[in-house]
Amino acid sequence: MKDLPYQINITKNKDFYASSALDYQQKNKNTDRVWAKDYRQLVDSPVLYCVPDTTWLKIGHTEVLVSFYNHKERHYSKTIAREIENILKNQQAYLGGTLPVNKYAFLIYYESSNESGYLGDGLEHSHSTVCLYRSGSMKFLPNALNRVASHEFFHIVTPLNIHSGEIQHYNFLNPVMSEHLWLYEGMTEYATIHMPVKQKMISLEDFEKSIEDKIEGMKEFDNTLPLTEMSKNSMERQDQYMNFYQKGALVGLCLDIRLRELSGGKMGTQDLMQQLMKKYGEGKYFNDDDLFDEITRMTYPEIRTFFRDFVEGTQPIPLKQYLEKAGFDYNETTGKVKSFPDPDTQQLALRKAWINQ
Repeated sequence: MKDLPYQINITKNKDFYASSALDYQQKNKNTDRVWAKDYRQLVDSPVLYCVPDTTWLKIGHTEVLVSFYNHKERHYSKTIAREIENILKNQQAYLGGTLPVNKYAFLIYYESSNESGYLGDGLEHSHSTVCLYRSGSMKFLPNALNRVASHEFFHIVTPLNIHSGEIQHYNFLNPVMSEHLWLYEGMTEYATIHMPVKQKMISLEDFEKSIEDKIEGMKEFDNTLPLTEMSKNSMERQDQYMNFYQKGALVGLCLDIRLRELSGGKMGTQDLMQQLMKKYGEGKYFNDDDLFDEITRMTYPEIRTFFRDFVEGTQPIPLKQYLEKAGFDYNETTGKVKSFPDPDTQQLALRKAWINQ
C-alpha cells in the first residue's frame, strides 16, 4: 500500500483550520479533503488542526506557513514569523539564492504551565517542522524557535534532497539505518552554526563560542566510535545519538576548512552540498557504500583520506591543526577558541573564504 496515492476525508470542528505542507481543501464546514501521492508523503506531512493563528511569508519563490496554537494567545504567529523571516532569508542566500522547496510549514503548539524554564523541541519533516513547547512564560519562544527553525529548515538540503536508499525506501516495520547520519544531522547542524557567521548575523566571538560549545558537548560521548558505525547502529546506541550534533558538526567544520584549503578558497561544504543536491535531488538516492568515493570524485583525493580517518575511522578530529589554518588558536586544555591577533596572509585568506570575516 505504500506506493499508492491516498485521498482522505477529515471530519473536523467547524472552527478548526488545517495547517500543513500538504494542501488541505475544505469540502464543507465540517469536512476537509487531502491528497497525497503515496504513504511516505502522507506520514511525512503532519497537520495541526486548531482555531487558526497563521502568518504566511514569501521567501524567494517559497511560501512559508507559520501556524501557532495556544489556548489563550490568539495572535502570536506574526511575532514568530517576524523573528524567523530574517533567518530564512539568510538561509536562502547561504543556499545560493534559491530554496529547494515551493512550500514549507512551521507548526508550533505551545502549552502554558506553572513551571519555570521550558520543555520542548522540534522534529523535521521534508517540507515542515513540528515544534512542541511547554513553559510558564512565552518570553523564551522567539529565541528557542530561531535555533530550532534554522536547524530543521536546513533539512530541506539533507535528507530531503541528499539521501541514501535506506532513507528513500525506509522500512517502517524493520528499519535499516544509513551510515551517513554525519551528513544528515552533522552537516545540518554545522550549517546552522556556520550560516550566521558567514552571513554576518553574528560576531566572530559568537562563532568562537559556538565552536567551544560543540567541543564541550562532544566530550560527553564515546568519541572512539566511528561515526559511520554509530549511524548504522543508531537505534541500539541512542545514548550516543546526540553526538551527531556535536562531533558531527565539528567534522563538518573540519571538512569545510580542508576543502577551502585544497581549492585555494574556491570550494567549501556549501558548494559541495549544492553539487550533491544537483546530482541527486528529492527523488534520487545514492548508495550508502558509494558516497565517500562519489564526494572524492567531485572534490580531491585527499578528501577520501579525511573520511577514512575521521568518519569511518577512530582518529580524533584535528581541530587544533585545522583551526590554525584559518588563524584560530584552540587551547585543548581550557577548551577556548580565539582568533590570532596577527594571522599571516595565508590564514587570513582561508578565514575570509571560510567564514567571510
